[in-house]
Amino acid sequence: MNVHCLTNEQILAFSTALFRAERSQATVEKYLRSVRAFFLYQKDRPVTKDNVMAWKRYLQREENYSPSTVNASLAALNSLFNFLGWTDCRTHYLKIQRRLFRETGRELDRADYEKLIAAALSLGRERITLVMETICATGIRVGEVPFITVEAACREKGISAGTITGFTTGGVAALTTLEFEPGLVGHDLKAALDVFSPYRDEKGRVIHYQHHDTWHDDNGSSHIKALLLSPFITVPFVNGKITVGPWQNLTLIECDTRDRVRDIVFQVMGEQAARRLQKDHSMTKETRPGMGAFFLHTAVEKRRK
Repeated sequence: MNVHCLTNEQILAFSTALFRAERSQATVEKYLRSVRAFFLYQKDRPVTKDNVMAWKRYLQREENYSPSTVNASLAALNSLFNFLGWTDCRTHYLKIQRRLFRETGRELDRADYEKLIAAALSLGRERITLVMETICATGIRVGEVPFITVEAACREKGISAGTITGFTTGGVAALTTLEFEPGLVGHDLKAALDVFSPYRDEKGRVIHYQHHDTWHDDNGSSHIKALLLSPFITVPFVNGKITVGPWQNLTLIECDTRDRVRDIVFQVMGEQAARRLQKDHSMTKETRPGMGAFFLHTAVEKRRK
């Protein structure tokens, strides 16, 4: 069995190697902190795999470190042993069972979600607001946001050009394009629609529509607003990119008098890159005009404007 003795000079050389490998300052400091802690634990004893395993148990039982913290310390040691060529001292990490659900205390509840949305809106960060609404409505990870774009869907299906049609399955909602800025979204659009179909009168009372007599609700004005708009929109895309101008943002307009969750269905149709089997049984890729289609479906929660 090889006998290894750890010295301050070796730790210094390891530190230099980490910097030369362009590790971040935080990573270098974390690794060195774990290595020095092991160095103090070892005292003058030789470094063996048994001693490393004993240190792992020590961190768990005496220091009460969490499994992830123990594994972070072991990662630093294993990196050191690789640098020194002491591969016989490397030890396995603790097995961590991944949790399917977060602890209740770490969950984002409704009140926290609304605070985040309100804070983003107060700062005029409309795009951040939409991203947060999308994440919370669909349950996707932050890293998955870039993959719900039309461009990503076209790449996945091999469709290069065509049209995308969006449709919202609600009687008092609409889809359109507009410049998504606070003045237009927060005031001007609603003011314009209220000219044709106001919700309240000058005294703040809900205006009566005969629709209210049918269903005993208060959103007669919402239906008129939605009729003036459209529940669907069709936009072309070329070379896998949607052809909207820099100030055109695809927007769902909620016309109802209360908060709603809306289903939106997108259908993409266009030219598709196809593969066909040649007579000589060789596979060649060709691009030809053909009808390729797929559907995207999402649900979004919209606040009443």
